[in-house]
Amino acid sequence: PYDLELAINELLDAWERDEVMNLDCYLNEVQASARSVSEENDAWVRWYYVQYGWRHGHD
Repeated sequence: PYDLELAINELLDAWERDEVMNLDCYLNEVQASARSVSEENDAWVRWYYVQYGWRHGHD
């Protein structure tokens, strides 16, 4: 959905800008927007973006 895509893009942009002070706000937006997809996809989005699953293997 568009709202989830927008929230993810805003999170990635904030991360790239190193906007640490507001990062939690962007993470909350992603988590809230992920509720609009199936439970399985919601769990994956939360793991990958909110819980930093994308970092596994990149440290």
